[in-house]
Amino acid sequence: EVPYYQEWYRQRLSWIFNDRIHYSLQKDPEWPHPERAINKYNDRQRIHFTDYIKEQLGTRQELLDDVLPDYPPFGKRMLMDNGWFRTVARDDVTLVTGGISHVSEHGIVTDRGVEHEVDIIVIATGFDALNMLGSFDLRGRGGLSIREAWAAQGAQASHGVTMPDFPNF
Repeated sequence: EVPYYQEWYRQRLSWIFNDRIHYSLQKDPEWPHPERAINKYNDRQRIHFTDYIKEQLGTRQELLDDVLPDYPPFGKRMLMDNGWFRTVARDDVTLVTGGISHVSEHGIVTDRGVEHEVDIIVIATGFDALNMLGSFDLRGRGGLSIREAWAAQGAQASHGVTMPDFPNF
């Protein structure tokens, strides 16, 4: 345990990702490519981030269109890559985009009617702090919806992860 390390680390991140990139977050009304960046510095960041993603995808470059953000760098909350791009490029991983019709006994059925046998389902639907699980209807065993289960006392799960008759978060 190192005293004050957490405080130092957070301050360091704040400086790196706030003050040092401020110039790249200023919208240039004359910038000719607003579909990919907001100014020339922001565009350089996009090129750098895109090169990184391409490197991580390796021989799976066909995934680039599905994993490359369609908004300028820092247009949404930035996430640090913890190996996701490298993982999605593995031979034993399939990236399925689009909607999910329902979860079957052995996997998921897409809105196109294709069933994918799965070991793990990661539902990355975005972030809405005021409407938890608002973008889809989660139902557990017996058909009970998560909204019905939480109606009386609000959202609750053991250690924030598990609750009876529902999949783990």
